[in-house]
Amino acid sequence: MAIVLNKPEDQNPKNERALPLVAIRDGVIFPHTEVVLTFGRSRSVAGVEAAFRTDKRIVFVSQKNPSLTSPSEEDLYSVGTLCTIDRILKTNGDINALVKGVKRVRLERAKVQDPFMIAVVSEIPEIQEESDSVSALCKHITAEFKKAVNMGKSVEFLNFMKLMSGVDPAELADQIASTLDIKTKDKQELLEITSVKERLGDVDLVLGCG
Repeated sequence: MAIVLNKPEDQNPKNERALPLVAIRDGVIFPHTEVVLTFGRSRSVAGVEAAFRTDKRIVFVSQKNPSLTSPSEEDLYSVGTLCTIDRILKTNGDINALVKGVKRVRLERAKVQDPFMIAVVSEIPEIQEESDSVSALCKHITAEFKKAVNMGKSVEFLNFMKLMSGVDPAELADQIASTLDIKTKDKQELLEITSVKERLGDVDLVLGCG
């Protein structure tokens, strides 16, 4: 069950909150993205169900070692994504969930509270900048992404059309980062970049290398 910490706002400067936590074996979930995921581990299924029964909020954090079946806090990265569970569908013991990434969060602490894990997290503010250089980066990344799709890169059509019609720089960086064919640790590095301009620059670099 999702729990809001029982602390007055002025005694909780980080605005921490406690929510169900699910570890992701492979890959990274970014804010501003929407994806259907399948969960089979008992703790993961229980965490998704608990979130869906309450306020639909949940935290996803990637594992450092994907082979671990029951990861502890030490086995997880320190930055994850606060998400919402919009819909779920159970099939043969697994659970499929429509997950929407909302914002970056720092994992302050985590514990197993059977039957699932609980994370205490704090929001990570993004550093945004309106400048000609950011606008130029966005135009260049959009053009490079369009070129990659034209050359056969697999992307969901609706997401592609949305990006081509124009989104804000933070969403552009996260949406395209989620499609990059790079290792989990490299995607995690992108997730941990709080400066939107810097994240755009790294995404542009990877796109150019692709």
